[in-house]
Amino acid sequence: MTDREKLDIFNKTVLNEAMADSKRITEQFEKAVETATKQAEDAIDLEVQKYEVAKRAEITARERRRIRSEKNDRHHKLLEFREDCAGETYKTVTEYIDEFIKTDKYPDYLVRILTGAAKRLPDNTPAEIYLRPEDMHLSGYLIDKVPGISMSFNKGTFSLGGMWLSAPQLKLRIDMSFDSAMSDIIGHFSELSGMIPE
Repeated sequence: MTDREKLDIFNKTVLNEAMADSKRITEQFEKAVETATKQAEDAIDLEVQKYEVAKRAEITARERRRIRSEKNDRHHKLLEFREDCAGETYKTVTEYIDEFIKTDKYPDYLVRILTGAAKRLPDNTPAEIYLRPEDMHLSGYLIDKVPGISMSFNKGTFSLGGMWLSAPQLKLRIDMSFDSAMSDIIGHFSELSGMIPE
């Protein structure tokens, strides 16, 4: 074999080895690039996930605050409405009572409730009847209309009307005042509406 052929064989061998080395280096480089790319993508995915979790938490917290605020606003408005209803109820009932005690039906109403209370007492039991100061002029009318009971009259501490009957010997007190009835109405209204009267 000639020197030229030997040289060609040597060149081919060196070229083949260089090509093999180049291919191996290229494959290693491609693997390194692929690995680095995968690691970068995983890092980016992790950051995206962290960002999404943080954003979801931020949005959730903001929505919870908004919902809580709206709930508090609605609750406040409901309480205001209930207070307005209680105020209107109280005003309406007291206006009705004020009008009623000015009528000629009021003295007969007092006779009717006193008669009902007197039925709970033994005959001739002494009873103290408490009226509003404005109603003390009705004491004679009540004595005439409700027989069978020994009555004395005192000024009561209530203001809307009605009366109290007290029989100290029996340790009995019957409250038939409009003030107590109004208190019961407000208590019942409070139970229904969830309000606590002040």
